[in-house]
Amino acid sequence: MGALAALDQEAPQVVIVSGTADLNLYRALRSAKALLLALVPEEDRAKMLEAFAAGVDDYQVGSISRAEIAARVCALLRNAKRPPPSSESSA
Repeated sequence: MGALAALDQEAPQVVIVSGTADLNLYRALRSAKALLLALVPEEDRAKMLEAFAAGVDDYQVGSISRAEIAARVCALLRNAKRPPPSSESSA
C-alpha cells in the first residue's frame, strides 16, 4: 500500500516529509487534512514559498534534531488546536 493510500486508513494529525518533494505531494497531503512539516536539505526561497502555497504548515532547512522536530510538531498541533499525541505513542 502506498503512503497516500495509507492516509485513507490512518488519518494522521501531522505528516513529516523529509527531502525535496513534489508540490503535488504537498497538495495531496493537505487534502487529507494533515498538518505538514517539510524537512528539506537545501535552502531555496522560491521552493519554500511554493511549498507554503501548496499547503505546508512548517518548513525547515538543513539538519534538525529529534527534539526540535518534536517541538515543531507540538507547536503545529497547538496552533491548530489539536491535542498532542501522548508520550507513549511517540517514538
